[in-house]
Amino acid sequence: MTTSYNRSLSTDFGNNLRPDQLINEINLNTSINPLCLTVKNTNSQPDLVAITFNSDLNGSEIVTLDNIINNHIPFTSPQIVICPTGANNTTLTLTSNQTQDRTIILPDADDELTCVNHSQTLLNKTISDPTNTIGANELRTTGQSVVLDTATPPSAGQILQTISPTSATWQTLSKKCDIYYNPASETVVTNSWTDVPLNIERIKDSDFAHQTNGTEITINTTDNYLIIARCSTYIPNGNSRTNTQMRLALNTGSGYSTIPGTFGYMYNRNSSQGYNTVTVSAILQLNMSDKIKMQVMIFSGNGPINLVSEGSSITIIKA
Repeated sequence: MTTSYNRSLSTDFGNNLRPDQLINEINLNTSINPLCLTVKNTNSQPDLVAITFNSDLNGSEIVTLDNIINNHIPFTSPQIVICPTGANNTTLTLTSNQTQDRTIILPDADDELTCVNHSQTLLNKTISDPTNTIGANELRTTGQSVVLDTATPPSAGQILQTISPTSATWQTLSKKCDIYYNPASETVVTNSWTDVPLNIERIKDSDFAHQTNGTEITINTTDNYLIIARCSTYIPNGNSRTNTQMRLALNTGSGYSTIPGTFGYMYNRNSSQGYNTVTVSAILQLNMSDKIKMQVMIFSGNGPINLVSEGSSITIIKA
């Protein structure tokens, strides 16, 4: 519980003192154990000053207080006053190890010094020198903070990319996969959808999964992707004019279905003039574990129809 004592020194005492200076003089006096909290003018009389402590003073401490008041002379020149408000029986030590004259410039404002090991909030600061190193787990935006995912450090070529309005992580700028068809024996196209094998991995980042000679590509990282698919067919023998059809198919977990807008058609005339190629493309939002494949079938005619070696491929890149 706090206790206040009204004290006077002379006429107009309240206007002839420096409260912060008097507080410091009281708290630096070891004969007074309670901590002086405030020194304020009373509203009733200008000569009366209310001096508040965090506990009661005893008789000798009151005498010491009166002596301090009698000896109080307000500063008339600039002063630096240290006002300890910590726990009793504790010491604050300021240590300097300068090797020559040093100057510390304090601002002309009420402020708080920033300490190395103390949690504080910096306001209105500009950090411009290139020798500064900043370690942070959040970035402040106009609306709210963005938390950085620090579980995995970045690798070469990655950028910081938001994954939600409040979080960001390191992402590879370019995700790419390019696999083409080059089998030991050519695939025969039938009247039903035939998977196009993808045998040779030209390039495949870790954002994609594919088994050698497999027909599907698995997406490992959710993102927007540009998919370019190329398919080539021919008539190995005979003169039966045949139309073939290709499509891209997507499996999001419940089986493959056509990706709308990815049908392509090839006209195969005969064994001498029967080669044809179609290319389709699409930009899709794909999720982790989605699977992509290319399929082909005889659309009309009797064939026979084979896939052309090195004539089919799938290229996927980050859009």
